[in-house]
Amino acid sequence: MLKCIPLADGATLICEYQDIAAMTLTSHELLRFEDLKSSVPDDLFPAIRLIHLTSSPIGQRFDPTSLIRAVNALHSAGKQTALRALHEYVN
Repeated sequence: MLKCIPLADGATLICEYQDIAAMTLTSHELLRFEDLKSSVPDDLFPAIRLIHLTSSPIGQRFDPTSLIRAVNALHSAGKQTALRALHEYVN
């Protein structure tokens, strides 16, 4: 079973457990968003990174500033580029 644990600055700790109930960890990897840069179109990377850094609106850690930054970047990029960036992030 894989478990992804979001960390600060967009990093994610990916843990693989043999038995999640017994917490038997078989492997782990620290993945930074920048590690994915080669798989993202260069012109979309800045917008996609801001989308990724947007905090979840659920819970006490919500940071509206990160959401505003992402929206402003998408707005200034134009409709077609913004849609491409959102599509690329989801897929």
